[in-house]
Amino acid sequence: MEEGLTNIWLHRISHEGEISRPLLDNGFLSIGWSDLSSREFLNEIRVGGDYGWKRMEEKFKEVYEHISTNRYSFWRFTVDMKRGDWIIVPGPGNFGIYEALGEAVPVSEIPLPAGFKARNGSPTAIRDGLLQADCYDHPYDLGYAIPVKEIAANISRWDYADADLTKIMKVRQTNLDITDLKKSVEKALKAFKEGKPLNLYSELLEEVRPVILNKILEIHHADKLEELVREYFQNLGASSVILSKNEAGKKGDADIAATFERLKLIIYVQVKSHTGVTDSWALEQIKEYGEYRSALDGDYDSVLWVISTCDKFSGEAVALASEYGVRLIDGQGFAKMLFDAGFAGFDI
Repeated sequence: MEEGLTNIWLHRISHEGEISRPLLDNGFLSIGWSDLSSREFLNEIRVGGDYGWKRMEEKFKEVYEHISTNRYSFWRFTVDMKRGDWIIVPGPGNFGIYEALGEAVPVSEIPLPAGFKARNGSPTAIRDGLLQADCYDHPYDLGYAIPVKEIAANISRWDYADADLTKIMKVRQTNLDITDLKKSVEKALKAFKEGKPLNLYSELLEEVRPVILNKILEIHHADKLEELVREYFQNLGASSVILSKNEAGKKGDADIAATFERLKLIIYVQVKSHTGVTDSWALEQIKEYGEYRSALDGDYDSVLWVISTCDKFSGEAVALASEYGVRLIDGQGFAKMLFDAGFAGFDI
């Protein structure tokens, strides 16, 4: 989350959705209370302290003859929301994240773009200080708007909102301070940008993958790592998995040959117990071995892999892998493969 961000808000714009959605698409988050839309009144309540709150309540009594419980939502929108704050805007089954570019202004001060239209296609303009569409004889009940920029929109609640964020979006209040859900919002945004939905699998994988890799590094020397790869392929249903053996006249090297008979497929693997960066040497070995085996494997297709417990592969290795058609699997990637395959039957 950006430095200096102090508050996160939830704000609904279902009220006057015919115009509030197009406004948001054009960078303005809105609220109702058209009867209170006034720069003079806005300045009075922003004085601060008890005076501002008291002036707001007086205005409510003056206009509506009672003090609405919704005044808290009005106050949050017109006084509390500040430039740099993030605002979550729920939609039907989704939500958006926006950053406030300033504080609320009366709708009369919105610089509407030329040709602005309501959702039904009707031209809409500011007349007598309020928004009005050509197809209606009365203005929309929107009194204030906050200029915003979109951070992310159309985020699926189902896929990216955790339990706490999902629960708060079911609350029917117009707006709420949800700064205490900062981590939930950050997690949702990160997952959405990475295209990794928040579900049990993803959550477990995120927590378990580094644990699996650390355990591999702790207990598996090079030979034992080859055995682990062998058992991985056996768990996948390989018809045979052969560890490296000396072959007269062979070129290159492969530590594992996993055959899937029904697919007529053989996966040749070079296994490296490395930390840090794995260079292109393993790649050259498996590439040469694949060329050597191609004339011996008959009607079997072959695939070449390099599995390393490394953090990453060198730039040269990545470039050559693309050229040679070799799949590179680093430590985190191998940990995910083991997690997906399951550990039942593993004896190493």
